[in-house]
Amino acid sequence: MKIVPYYRIRLKGPNKADAPDDGVPPAQKAAVHDFAKENDARTVQTFTEVEDGRMADRPKLRAAIKKARSERAKLVIADHYKVIHDEVFLAILNETKVDFICLGDSRVKPQFVPTLLKFEQIARQETRIRTKSILAEKKAQGVLLGSARPDHWKGREHLRGSKQGAKASAQARSDRAKAAYAPLILPLILKMREEGKSDETIAEFLNKEGHTTTVGKPFTFVAVYRIRTRYGEENAA
Repeated sequence: MKIVPYYRIRLKGPNKADAPDDGVPPAQKAAVHDFAKENDARTVQTFTEVEDGRMADRPKLRAAIKKARSERAKLVIADHYKVIHDEVFLAILNETKVDFICLGDSRVKPQFVPTLLKFEQIARQETRIRTKSILAEKKAQGVLLGSARPDHWKGREHLRGSKQGAKASAQARSDRAKAAYAPLILPLILKMREEGKSDETIAEFLNKEGHTTTVGKPFTFVAVYRIRTRYGEENAA
């Protein structure tokens, strides 16, 4: 059997602290290793999705599916964390009809995907309707919501306008990081990617050369990914 393992990395959440330098939680690797051993399977290629907040698509999942099809291999989803409640994830599986196995969650099977997706869509729609209804009812009763509530800002007056301030601060940090990486690091990363080097390999090279991130830490798979996607795309545009 040939397999194409697919990993997911969440930059926030319970797995972040336990993740090694390449970002993939040991539990995911162990699950794939055990599956391959039990089924005498050979890994064709692995794909790792970096998730930072909500995502409208899963490009690495689509790439893994494409590879699995071209190699007539089985897609192995190493991470089952909330897959059953991930509408975008389920929609892609449903759309592509790929042959897969989701390790650790027997509910997520190819034949069940259409039903799971439908249930998730209905649940989300019902939640939206219910929330709007409750808020409308409260508003009709004269209840002040959100920041309009009395004493909402009491003791937190300094936070007024904090959203705009936080946005400006984040932009300033981004500009400083871009200025720091643009002269040397970014071109080097993009060049190595064009040569077919992985983010893990690039991170190892940068560390060996004595480079550090803007906060003085060693480069990791995730750091390289962030730099090339955030600043590389802007540079290309």
